[in-house]
Amino acid sequence: MQTQGAVTWRSWWDGDPAAPGRISEQWGVAMYPTLCVLDHNGVVRYRVVGLEDERALERTLTELLKEAEAAGRAP
Repeated sequence: MQTQGAVTWRSWWDGDPAAPGRISEQWGVAMYPTLCVLDHNGVVRYRVVGLEDERALERTLTELLKEAEAAGRAP
């Protein structure tokens, strides 16, 4: 099945909540979708379960990109 647009970030799926895989268990994923955004140091800075608030996500990404640029770690 093909969806519109391409995912341009790292993403994974290792099972459903009824039979979670190892990564889901380690990250405490109890429902899909679960979105975790890590900063340039690998620290989870944003996490939402269910449908995300697009404005909050955009604000978070903008802030994290500015921090990464200031640290010289921008993609």
